[in-house]
Amino acid sequence: MRFYGLAAFLFSALCLVVSGCPKNLNPDTPSPPSGTTSSRVGVVCPFKVTASDPDLQRVSVRIDWDDGDTSDWSEFFRSGDTMTLGYAWPVAGDFRISAQAKDEKGAVSAWSNWHPVLIADTVNLPPEAPTTPLGPDSGHVNTTYAFSALAREPNGDRVRLQFDWGDGDTSDWSGLVAESTRVTAAHKWFQSGDFSIAARAIDEKGLLSDWSGVHVLTIVDSLP
Repeated sequence: MRFYGLAAFLFSALCLVVSGCPKNLNPDTPSPPSGTTSSRVGVVCPFKVTASDPDLQRVSVRIDWDDGDTSDWSEFFRSGDTMTLGYAWPVAGDFRISAQAKDEKGAVSAWSNWHPVLIADTVNLPPEAPTTPLGPDSGHVNTTYAFSALAREPNGDRVRLQFDWGDGDTSDWSGLVAESTRVTAAHKWFQSGDFSIAARAIDEKGLLSDWSGVHVLTIVDSLP
């Protein structure tokens, strides 16, 4: 056992003075994380990091989120490949995130250049589907009928409403109104039949709701 220990010591000492002995090199500095440049508090944002190792060892990466928190090291992956890490900022702010790589022997790279991320203070949610339109259940051809609906908006944003008249035509978007404000629009049908009328909403930030439930209107030919 003493012989093997001495041989290992002599080999190590020889490697220090003989050129050509293999040396573990640090991983290359990763590319800056790539991903969104803006989001909101509490929303998980994915970011991709590409990392390489000159010794072609597998690498692991981590990201400094610039808010006092740094991710754990990722699982190891092949040199030259890309790893995705996600994070949800708990506070609003303007953050500059950067990445670092580590190889299987523990050597680490320098930190990458930074990637900017602007985090707003609330999550913008779309309006809820409007209420089912209110109006008559039956009517006559070539007669105008009015229907109304309202939409709630979780963020309190103003909304516009649009109606689908069930005959291939839709109304223009209404003007902006406070959320939960009833909006009325009118339409004329030119043929008889059953028509499914529905409404949808869009908020002032451009997020669209689902369609509402349908109100069935039966149109018959006008009486002589």
